Amino acid sequence: MNKETSVSKYTNAVAHLVTFLNELYPEKSLNFSDVQDNIKWDDAKKRRLLEKYHINIEERRQYADIVQEGGGVHGIALAGYTYILEKMGISFLNSAGTSAGAINTMLLNCVYSKRDAILMDKNEEFIDRCYETRSEKILDYLSKKNLSELVDGHITWQNFILKLFSKKDKAPLIDKIKRKAKVAVYSLLFSISLLMISAIGVGISLTEKTEWTAWVNGILITSVIVITLSFGLIIVNGMSLRFLYFNSEKMGINPGENFKQWMIDVMNDNGIRNVLDLQNKMLNENKLFNLSYDAFIPGVGRVSKPDSILDSSREKLSNITQEVSDKSKINLLNQAEERDELKIDALAGNQEGKEKTETVSLRKIDSSTESKVLKYLKEIQPSTNSINFKELSKDLIDNQTKGIVGYYIKVNGDIAEDQHYIDELLNRIISGTTDFNQTNWKDLKTINDKIIESDFNPLNNNQKLIDLLVTKFYSFTKKVVNAKKNKFTQQLVVVAADITNQIKVEFPGMHEFYWGDDYTISPAEYIRASMSIPFFFSPYKITLPNSQLIKINEIWRNKMNVYKNFTPQNKEVFFVDGGMLSNFPINVFYDNISYCIPTRPTIGIKLEFDSDDFYKQVDNEFKLSLSMLSTMRFFYDRDFMQKHNDFKRTVRSVDTGSISWLNFNPTENEKLELFYRGALAATIFLAGENLTNVQKNELLEKAKKDFAIEDFKTEDLVYPDILFNWENYKFERAMAEIYKNLSPKLKEKSSFIR
Repeated sequence: MNKETSVSKYTNAVAHLVTFLNELYPEKSLNFSDVQDNIKWDDAKKRRLLEKYHINIEERRQYADIVQEGGGVHGIALAGYTYILEKMGISFLNSAGTSAGAINTMLLNCVYSKRDAILMDKNEEFIDRCYETRSEKILDYLSKKNLSELVDGHITWQNFILKLFSKKDKAPLIDKIKRKAKVAVYSLLFSISLLMISAIGVGISLTEKTEWTAWVNGILITSVIVITLSFGLIIVNGMSLRFLYFNSEKMGINPGENFKQWMIDVMNDNGIRNVLDLQNKMLNENKLFNLSYDAFIPGVGRVSKPDSILDSSREKLSNITQEVSDKSKINLLNQAEERDELKIDALAGNQEGKEKTETVSLRKIDSSTESKVLKYLKEIQPSTNSINFKELSKDLIDNQTKGIVGYYIKVNGDIAEDQHYIDELLNRIISGTTDFNQTNWKDLKTINDKIIESDFNPLNNNQKLIDLLVTKFYSFTKKVVNAKKNKFTQQLVVVAADITNQIKVEFPGMHEFYWGDDYTISPAEYIRASMSIPFFFSPYKITLPNSQLIKINEIWRNKMNVYKNFTPQNKEVFFVDGGMLSNFPINVFYDNISYCIPTRPTIGIKLEFDSDDFYKQVDNEFKLSLSMLSTMRFFYDRDFMQKHNDFKRTVRSVDTGSISWLNFNPTENEKLELFYRGALAATIFLAGENLTNVQKNELLEKAKKDFAIEDFKTEDLVYPDILFNWENYKFERAMAEIYKNLSPKLKEKSSFIR
C-alpha cells in the first residue's frame, strides 16, 4: 500500500465532514482565536513552491492551545480530531498530553505540513513526503504501523494479550479459558467426591469384609491418581507462569523497546535526532510564523462586539444581585422631572502641589421634587443605612481610589447615597484605573461591600458598568501582549509519573532534573516514560549520567527545595504512565495572571465521555476497587475542571465505542472507525450553535450507515448549554474574573454559582 492510498482511505472516509464545515464556514470564516500567523512570503523560491503545491499564500492560520488525554490505541481518534481542526485553519501553539495523548502531542511538534516544510526551507524530496496537515503525516505513520509489534514481551504473553483485547479473538479465547476452567473444576470436584466415597468404603471394609471391597479400592486408587494429576497440572502451569515472569520484564509484561524504537525512527524521519533538534525546530518555526494578536476591543477595536454576546452567562451575572430597594421609593424617584446637565467646577485633587479643577456632569434636580424625595428617604431609610464615604476612605489602600472618593465627598455632600452617584463613582474608579492589581481589586471590593450593605445596586448589577469593566480587560490584555512585543512562545508538555521520587513530571520542562544540561537524548524517551502503562509495559528506567550527578542534585535543591543524594551507586529512576497522576493535564496552560481576556482557547480532547453528572453505584468489592483507582487517577484533573468551570466550554470527549484501548491488534476497519469517531466529535464541536437538528441527524445517520455507530456521545449533543462561541467565551472569562475578585458578600447574595 503506497503513501497516498494508506492515508487517503482515512481522509476520504471523513471528506463529507470537511465539506459540511466548509459550507458552514465559507472561506474559513470560522472565528476561533485572536492569535494568527502573519508569514512574510518574500522569498521567490518559497513562492514558487507554494504555487507548485497549490498552497494559498494569503491563508492565515488561527492558533489554539491543545491538551490530549491518554488512552492506548484510542489515540488514533486524536488524529481524527486534530485533522478536522487543521483542515479548518486551526493550528496549535502550546500542546500537552499524557500517554497516547503524549504521542499525538509530540508528533504534532515533530512533523511538518507542506506549508511548514516550505517555510522551513526543506528540500522538495522532503516536501513531497509531507501532507496538507500535520495530522495526515501522523496518520501515515499510524496506518502503516502494525501495532501488534508494540507488544514485545514473551511470545506466549503476546498471543494472550493480542487475543484478549481483540474483538474477533476475545470471545473464542474467553470461551476456551472458561471451558478449561470448568473441566478442571468439575474434574477436581468429581475426584474429591470419589475420594470421599472411597474413603468411606475403605472404612467399612476394614471392619467388615464385603464383596465390593475391590471396587472401593479401585475407585480410591483412581481418585488419588486423578487428584495427583490435577495438582501436577497446577504445578506445571505455575512453573510456566513463573517462567514467563522471569522471561518478562518482571514489573511489566512488555519491555516497550519496540515502541521506543518506533518513536525514534519517526522522529529521525523528520530530522529530530535529539531534544536540541526539537527545541530548535519549535523556536525557528515560531519565529517564522510571526504570530500576531488581532483581537478587537468591543465597541472600540476593529469589530464591534456582536449582540449575541448577551447570552445566558450575562443574564446570570446581571441577576447576581437583585434590586432590594423598596418599590415605592423607586417609583417616587422616577417621578422626578427630567434632569438637565449642570456643569460645575470642583476640586479634583492635588498634582505636583498645585490644585486643579475638573468639570463634571451632575444631575440637576428640581428643588421642590428634591425636597420631597429627601424627605421620603429620611422616613423610609435611616441615615445609618447610607454609605459613609468619609469612613469608607479610611479602609481604602490605593491613592487613586482615595482621591476619587474624596472628590465625591466634596462634590456630592450628604446625598451620595443616591444610586446615580454610586454608579458615577464606580464608573470613575474603573475609567481612572490604568491596571487592575491586587490593590485595585481590594478597594473595589470594599466599595461594593458598602454598597450592598446600603441596599444599592453594586457594580455587578449595572450592565453599563459591566461592559466598561470588560472593555478595560480587553485593553489590559492588549497592553500585556504589546509589552511582550506580540510574542507568543511555543510550549510542549509531556506528563509522566516518577515513582522513584513520587512526583508528576512535565517534559521537557523538567529535563534537567534527570539529564542536567545533556540534551543529546531522543525526545522518544519522554514518550516512553509517559506511555508506561502499569504491568502492560515495564516501568521506564533511566540511569542518571555520572557527569551530571552534581548538577542534578543542585537542580533538585534549588528548584524543588528537595535535597537529593544521587550517587554512582544510587542513580536509577523509574517512570510509569503519566495517567496515574494526570491523564488529562488541562491545567498546565491555565494562566489567569497575564491576561484578563484569553488570547486563544485551550482545546481539550478526552477519550471517554465524561459521565461525572451521572450517578455511579458502588455496591460490591470489585466496583469499590475500580472506583478507588479511578478517583486517584482523575482527582487532580477533575478538581481543576470543577474549580474552573469555564474551561468546559472547550473540552470535548470522543466516544470510542466498544473498541478496547488495549487492543494492539486492531483490524484496519477498527482503526478507520476510531479516526472517524474523532473527526465526527471535532465536526460537531466546531459547528456549535450553527448545527441544526436536521444536520445533526444527517451526520449521525451517516455514521450509523458507514460504521454502524449507535448512540454517539459528545458533550455538544448531551449538554445544550456547553456550545462554544469564541466571542461569548471571552466574555464569560471576563465575567469569571469579575466574580472571582468581587466581594464575598456579593457571592452570598448571589444565586449565580461558578
